[in-house]
Amino acid sequence: MQSANKGMYSIAAPVDDIEFRHAAALWCALYVRMFSLNSGGMKSKEIHHALTQMCNLFGIRFFWSYHDSKNQKWDIHTIEPKA
Repeated sequence: MQSANKGMYSIAAPVDDIEFRHAAALWCALYVRMFSLNSGGMKSKEIHHALTQMCNLFGIRFFWSYHDSKNQKWDIHTIEPKA
């Protein structure tokens, strides 16, 4: 049976427009964080935690969706920085 997912497991994007210089710093920081935890892959729990850290560090909101392979559906979240 072929998966309906087609190999994409998650997607994240800032909710609001951000400047290029902030985007460059944000994505670099996120990937450095993720690959320092596990250079072989990314788990949903780790991604959520890292995105939360980026929200707080950069003061931005993220849309984040990940594929729940157990239930064969996409879970969609908005991650907000702490006030």
